Amino acid sequence: MKPLPSQSLIFLLFLFVTTGTAPVTVAAAQPKPIAYNLAGILYSSDTQKSESYPIFVKIYKNDQVHLVYRGQSGSDSILIFIRKTAGDAVGAIEKFLEWERLATSRKETLSKKIASVGSVSGAYVYFGFRSIEAERHVLVMGIRSKLLGDSSGAASGIVDAMMDRENAGKLRNLLVRFSKGESLDDPSDVYR
Repeated sequence: MKPLPSQSLIFLLFLFVTTGTAPVTVAAAQPKPIAYNLAGILYSSDTQKSESYPIFVKIYKNDQVHLVYRGQSGSDSILIFIRKTAGDAVGAIEKFLEWERLATSRKETLSKKIASVGSVSGAYVYFGFRSIEAERHVLVMGIRSKLLGDSSGAASGIVDAMMDRENAGKLRNLLVRFSKGESLDDPSDVYR
């Protein structure tokens, strides 16, 4: 008995799909850039000078926010915030803002850990407070390994991101909206 043409077509389709030789293209999920005005501070203790640089915001699979910033030797470093712990990150930033007001009014300097907030794949985001001088303080953030602890970023050559009060406030607002599932477009853009 001669097979019908439609049966042959079905068989060939089955053969291609089951053997993996069918030309199927699956696009990997890519982080989506979000227009958001954030800046970091690169500070040199040798020269006691600082410069501002942009921090790029990307959303990944609607449950991660990536902050991409200039790392060591000009390469990119990434901080990853997940929706599940975004509220904890907001709390850490609010603690920085509180300490910044207090240290500035008292003209005090300090360096102190604020919190560690869960991220992805056995990592966490370290939040710290650092005084550059008596009336200038920064929020320090870096990706860390749960296995290696708080010094794992520096040990692996990853430069921490540092933000001034204004940009820490902007990041706080972004993470509040992210935790609520709201749009992350720039809030100053009234045409969203």
